[in-house]
Amino acid sequence: MERTLCLIKPDAVKNLKTWEILGRLDFSFNVIAIKKHQFSREEVKKFYAEHIGKDYYPGVEDFMVSGPIYAIILEGTNVINRYRDMLGYYDPPKAHLNSLRRIYGSVSPANAVHGSDSEESARREISFFFPNFK
Repeated sequence: MERTLCLIKPDAVKNLKTWEILGRLDFSFNVIAIKKHQFSREEVKKFYAEHIGKDYYPGVEDFMVSGPIYAIILEGTNVINRYRDMLGYYDPPKAHLNSLRRIYGSVSPANAVHGSDSEESARREISFFFPNFK
């Protein structure tokens, strides 16, 4: 079984959509761990290190520290690709109509959810929030 990390971002948490999103995920994947977390600026810098220096990064950092998130480990067959398909395009207005980002997001980076983009990223991101999961 493959694993990936889902983050329910501050906008979806603030808009009380966490459990609605989680219900959609639980229907498609095994949810094996979940925790609420409030990012510090230093943690955002570590988590999004590959984006530092890009023109959009300051907005990402400000947004991710603006409120709590939920970190969730999802497990299933081909879970990374299947979950990323559910996410849709990173900019909600351009995402497909039934995508999580189109339904729950507004405009990037306030796009409601994050998903790992590869097995390597999934391992790194999962260990960031859940160091006991390998």
